[in-house]
Amino acid sequence: MTAATGLDALTHCIEAYANKFAHPITDVYAVQGMRLIATNLLRAIRDGADVEARAAFPWAVCMAGCVWGRSTRRRCMRWRIRWEVVST
Repeated sequence: MTAATGLDALTHCIEAYANKFAHPITDVYAVQGMRLIATNLLRAIRDGADVEARAAFPWAVCMAGCVWGRSTRRRCMRWRIRWEVVST
């Protein structure tokens, strides 16, 4: 569960950072989220009792959620592609 949650949040941060339509503040949150995950993910997986590593995840997930929600143009394009693939 820890690995899946961490990788999901990391993916959202990378998507938002790579999005050319994102606001510069989005990049700040995305980079900070990626740092928190990169620093703490393996520690939390290896030692589930590592409170410091596990405490970083709510912050990283929050940042990932904030930046992912700001990349609406990318999400709309993804749904459009999905719609055209499914309806053909």
